[in-house]
Amino acid sequence: MPKIQRQVTILRPTNYGKEENNYKHLYILLTDPCFDGETGKEDMILNVSCSSIKGDKALDETCILKAGIHEFITRDSFIFYRHLRIDTLADIRSNIEQGYFIQKALINDEIYHAILKGVLSSKSVAARYKRFLKNAIRQNACPDIVTQNEP
Repeated sequence: MPKIQRQVTILRPTNYGKEENNYKHLYILLTDPCFDGETGKEDMILNVSCSSIKGDKALDETCILKAGIHEFITRDSFIFYRHLRIDTLADIRSNIEQGYFIQKALINDEIYHAILKGVLSSKSVAARYKRFLKNAIRQNACPDIVTQNEP
């Protein structure tokens, strides 16, 4: 099994009120497994979903992804910061091994950094996730997007 780390993308079942069987969204792993200081748990991973832009659906304009930038993004999409989550490495690994989650290609560096910056700037992100990301940066579980200079 490929390594489960930052920039890995996975398809994971979601329902969000839909009736379709086996409906999946693309999730991007934002951190390497790290310690969550608020829960005291090891090997936790911050991840977020990506959703297609549809005319009638509310969207967070913090990070828009153009169709074709990833093998699974076939329509213009956005990072759904309201659906940020923190999962255990063990849960993600187990779901991949059981075929419930499908691991896909890595997201490129430029998009990854834009998504990370959006965690700190989007109004849809709860403070708990911003704190987790800053803690992950201190643990070198993701790049320091807080202090790094723009190219």
